Amino acid sequence: MAQRTSDASHLSISWYSVSFGTSRPYQHLQRHLAWEGLTFASAWLGSDYLAGNAVLLTSATFLYFLPTAISTGASTRVGNYLGKDEAANAKIAALTALGIGALSAGTTAALLAIFRMEWVYVFSEDEVVFTKAYAAMPCFCLIMLSGCIQSVDAGALRGAGLPEDIAKTCLICHWLCGIPLAYFFAFSSLAWGLSGLWGGFAIGLTAACAKLSWQVLTNDWQASAKKAQAHIHITTEHVQDVESRVIVSSAWSV
Repeated sequence: MAQRTSDASHLSISWYSVSFGTSRPYQHLQRHLAWEGLTFASAWLGSDYLAGNAVLLTSATFLYFLPTAISTGASTRVGNYLGKDEAANAKIAALTALGIGALSAGTTAALLAIFRMEWVYVFSEDEVVFTKAYAAMPCFCLIMLSGCIQSVDAGALRGAGLPEDIAKTCLICHWLCGIPLAYFFAFSSLAWGLSGLWGGFAIGLTAACAKLSWQVLTNDWQASAKKAQAHIHITTEHVQDVESRVIVSSAWSV
């Protein structure tokens, strides 16, 4: 019975470690595949649309470095505080990261909106390409606002040990909401072109941002701290069990 309990604990630890460790790559994979889906769709619209999409995609790749850094810091801080059973400090760290993320995202989106003409001209002076990219800039600004805040939310929730919630939210909002709407706006009778592609995806990102932000604001941090303590206890027992087996094995080999 004790052996079965130990094996079950080891399996639980392994599954938790795998799900926790793959949540971040999974989130990035979903986002980048979604962007590649937009690139694929823009090629159907024509080479000018594809070139305009390249301007927006390159901009997004460049501008995402700041929210990614804030997200990593939030995940580390929140996780450390919960590991020390300091739920109040974990909440403060999560809300502070959310505030910093919202401020940086708002500033980035506002600057892009104000200087969108100059920004697009940095990438291309071709009038046709400029027109396509410039027309989609308002939707792109919304994506930067929502997407950056969503990234910080995901970092805080990952630190709280909720990787599956992040994965499910991104899957639903990106692929079941954003991408279908993007294709509908671009290729239906609306024919909104590149603006439709990025506008539809912006709706999905905004929905994910709203859901994850609400979850950060309403999360039960005391429960998250207890969950972290329970996981630390189980992990410690697992490590001690492995060490004892190694010692016994070494003794027998001698």
